[in-house]
Amino acid sequence: MYGKYATAHERLEEALSLAEQTRDPFLTARTHFLLAVVAKGERNRSKQTTELDTALSDFSNWGQRWSMGHWWAKSTRVKAQ
Repeated sequence: MYGKYATAHERLEEALSLAEQTRDPFLTARTHFLLAVVAKGERNRSKQTTELDTALSDFSNWGQRWSMGHWWAKSTRVKAQ
């Protein structure tokens, strides 16, 4: 890895380790999503797909936290004029 992606990747891997230790499925999924964004920037399609699959693999355990965030996002959308 090189450039700005190398630094981001290292920091996100560290964040992922901490998220997994706290057993917070939402935080873990978010970090996997961000790793997928980095993989896209690196043009690494297989890593991107793997990270996205991993992010959604534990979707059923996101629980109330995701439901409230999803509701809030839907309720605050600005309609096109």
